Parts: sequence; C-alpha cells; structure tokens
Amino acid sequence: MKKINLITLILMSVFFMLTTGVGVSAARPSAAAANVDLVVTRIEGLPANGNLTVGQSTQFTPYVKNTSTTTAAGPFKVRFYKDGQWTGNEAYFSGGLAANTESNCGQLGWTFTVPGSHTFSITVDYYNDVAESNETNNTGSVSFTVSEVVSTPQNVAANATSSSAITVSWQAAPSNTTGFKVYRYVGNAYVVIATVAGSSTSFNDSGLAPDTMYYYYVTRLTAGGESAAAPANTRTLATAPTGFTATNTSSP
Repeated sequence: MKKINLITLILMSVFFMLTTGVGVSAARPSAAAANVDLVVTRIEGLPANGNLTVGQSTQFTPYVKNTSTTTAAGPFKVRFYKDGQWTGNEAYFSGGLAANTESNCGQLGWTFTVPGSHTFSITVDYYNDVAESNETNNTGSVSFTVSEVVSTPQNVAANATSSSAITVSWQAAPSNTTGFKVYRYVGNAYVVIATVAGSSTSFNDSGLAPDTMYYYYVTRLTAGGESAAAPANTRTLATAPTGFTATNTSSP
C-alpha cells in the first residue's frame, strides 16, 4: 500500500511540474550568446542623386552585422517594412551570423505610386531568438521623398487676335491641376506674365507691339510641382495703314 502511495505521489509530482513549468528548464541561448550584438549597418537602393519619382522602382538591400567576437547562433529573422507597415517579407538566417561579420538580407523591391515622404526600414531578430548585449539597436531605416512627375500642358497654341493682343491657349487639364504659368520671352529670358487657375484653358496677352513675333511657354502646376514647358509663338497683326483716301476712278 505504501509502495502504491509512493508511486502515486511521484506521478502526481511529475504531472504538476509538466503542467505548471515548475522545475522544467526552457531552452535558452547560451551565456556566450549574450555578448552578441546584431546591428543594421546600411541600406542600399536609393539613387546617388536622391531623386525618386512616381512610377519609378528600386530594390532596397539592407545589411546586418554581428559586431561582437561571438557567433550569433541561428536561426533568427529580419523583418522588412514600408512606411512602418510590415510587408510580409522576412530574411531568414538559419545558420546565424559569425562574429564580426556583415551580411546582406536579400532585396525588396518598391514601385512608388504615391508622392511625398516615405521610409523603408528593417528590424533584426524580430522574434528575439538571439540574446544580445544591446537589444535597443536592432532597427535601421532610410527616409526619402518621392516627387510627382507633372505632365506638360497639351495642345498649347498662340494666336494673334489684334495688332496688340495674343491669346495663348491649351487643352483642359486633369482635376489635380492647381494652376498654369504663362511665360513670355522678354529681353533675353522667359519671365512669368501670368499665373491662372487650374480650370483655365487660355490667357489673353495684351498691350503688345504690332507686327512683332512673340514667344511663349506654358507650364502646369500641381501639388507635386511644376511641369516642363510647352512652347508656342506667333506674330501680332500688322496695324492697318492710315492717311490714305479712296478715290473712285470708274466712269459714271
């Protein structure tokens, strides 16, 4: 009876430890691993001039380094983010990372569809699989601005309406147009002679000299900036001659 009670007591003790975790040691990184420090060293992919435009694509390549003298035993993962949102992509270091070694984390492409400020970032060892000496430096990022490519005004034309006026016209533009700038060549440079509303399709330039060639260009404005120039030119009408008298020379 005592033997049965002893066996029962042992079985109950084992059951208690298994269900509560008391007395059971979970697998943890070795003490040596605590000397490991994984850091983001750089993220490549931005063009040298820093100019990015809507519709353009690039490949970001982040690099991670184990700066310690101890191998970072794997596995561990690196997460990728666009504007703070996880992309669903992870780099997997199944074999860890050797001491004092840098490695790229693969590539992630990004095609830009929205102008404005953006950020690409990564987090190393997102799941905390590696015990590090510094757990606060596992994130790296690059920030950049994407510009809108503003299309030029279409069907720009200049037509003389008198000896002192020219009408510069263009095709109606998309709804995100905030305005148009009309330039005229004056002296040795083009200068702005008018800024009109985005819904406008023409501008009347008056006070001009008769029978004179005038050169213009028009640009379109949006929140993304100013477009390239669309040129047009024409000559004002000549002034009708004065001081002449008409004489009827026909026979009655």
